[in-house]
Amino acid sequence: MILLLRAVAGVFDLGITGGLAAGMFYLAMHVFGLKYPPRYWNYWDYLVDIINLHPLFVYLALGAIVLAVLIYAFVGMFVRGSVGLFVTGLEVRPGGRGILMYMRLVLRYILFLAGMALAGLPLYGIIWSNGRRGPHDWITGVEVRRRTVQERGTPREAV
Repeated sequence: MILLLRAVAGVFDLGITGGLAAGMFYLAMHVFGLKYPPRYWNYWDYLVDIINLHPLFVYLALGAIVLAVLIYAFVGMFVRGSVGLFVTGLEVRPGGRGILMYMRLVLRYILFLAGMALAGLPLYGIIWSNGRRGPHDWITGVEVRRRTVQERGTPREAV
């Protein structure tokens, strides 16, 4: 069950981060007055034309991704992990090595995105590890657990 919840949380997190990055990229393009080249049927040719049209496109895209990761990790400080984990009832806890700090969340999320770009490596780690920890969890020294009823905000009398 936790594997399914983590998969849903991962898809949710990728969607939010991708939307944030795309929105910031689109806004920056309009601020700089850049125009898209004509669309081709071949996606890769289109991507190469965008990069060749103006190198600023690459920097804007990378900057948008970095800014989205920093914003998302900042929000993660308040929801104990990420929005996707919060929605699915999971949380990130430090594995006995201090408190859950901002830079640990930034590194965790960068490793998650890099692993997803490399054929979904976090998913394979979560499937085959005994503790259901992905490489991004193992490297940053955190564990993903279910929140208890009291931590979800339910009154103690209802338990």
